Amino acid sequence: MRWRSSWDSNSSPSLGWLGAPTHAVRALLIANAAVFLLQTLLLALSQMVRGDALWHSLFDRVFALSSGGLCSGMIWQPVTYMFLHSTGILHILFNMFALWMFGRDVEEQIGPRKFLQLYFAGGLFGGACWLAFNWHSYAPLLGASAAVYAVLIAFATLVPERQITMLLFLVLPVTMKARWWAWIAVALVAYQSLMEAHGEVAHLAHLGGIAVGYVFIKWMGWGEPSRPVETLRAMVQPLARLFARRRQTKEMSSDKFISERVDPILDKISREGIHSLTRQERKILEQSQAKMKAHSQNPETPDDPRR
Repeated sequence: MRWRSSWDSNSSPSLGWLGAPTHAVRALLIANAAVFLLQTLLLALSQMVRGDALWHSLFDRVFALSSGGLCSGMIWQPVTYMFLHSTGILHILFNMFALWMFGRDVEEQIGPRKFLQLYFAGGLFGGACWLAFNWHSYAPLLGASAAVYAVLIAFATLVPERQITMLLFLVLPVTMKARWWAWIAVALVAYQSLMEAHGEVAHLAHLGGIAVGYVFIKWMGWGEPSRPVETLRAMVQPLARLFARRRQTKEMSSDKFISERVDPILDKISREGIHSLTRQERKILEQSQAKMKAHSQNPETPDDPRR
C-alpha cells in the first residue's frame, strides 16, 4: 500500500478562529445543541411541574449508555449517548468548541463521509471501552467526548507539525506542535484511566476515542507506516478478501460461476479423482448445485438472456 505523507500545514485550508464549520461538523454541532436544549427544557419543566428532575432523569436513562438499558433492549444507546451532555454548560461547551476548531480541518482533508465514520467509530468504541469496565455501574455514560477525542487525535495524526497555541489554566499561552499536544493528552487520559477507572469522568471512553482517531487515519494511509496498524491490517485482510470473494460468488451469474469456479474443479476430478478435492472445492460444488437448483425453479432470472 502506498502511504501518503502527513498533511502539510502550509497547504491545509486555513479557516481561522472565526471560520465557518464544514458540513458534517455543522450538522453535529446543531444536533448536539438541539439535544442539549431539549435536556435543559425537560429539566426546567420537571422542576416546575413536579419539583424534581424526574423527567430529565428518565430521558437520560432511555438515551444515555448503560448495561441495564442495553439488556432492556435499548439498542440505540451506543449512538444516542454521544448527543447527551450533563446539565452544566461547560461539558458541551468544551466538546463543541474542540469539534469546531479541529474537526473542520479533518473534514476538509478526509471528506464528510469519512469524517462521520471517524466520529461515530470513536464514540462507539469509546462507549464499548467504558462498558467493559463499568458494566455494573448505576450511572450511565453520556457525552461526545470519546468521539471528539477521536477527531483531536486524527487532527494531530494528519498535521503533526502544526503549531497549536493553548491557554494553560485559561491564562498562559503555550505553543507546541500538534504531535506533542496529542502525546500529553494521551498520557493524561491513560493515567486518569488507571487511577479512576470507575470514576465519574469516563476516561476509558476517552482512551477508546484516542485509539480510534490514530488507527483510523493510519488505516487510510496517512503519514509514516505504523507497525501495530500494519499488523492489524495483515490480520484483517484475509478475512476481508474472504467476504469479498463470497459476495462476488453470490452476485455472479450461474454461467460465469460454472465456467470460472466449477469447470476447473471438474477437470481436476477427471485427472486426479474426487478424493483429491479440498474442503473449499467441495463447498464450491455444493454452491453450484444450489445455484442450478434455484435457477431451475425460477428460470426467468436476470441470468436468462431472454429477459
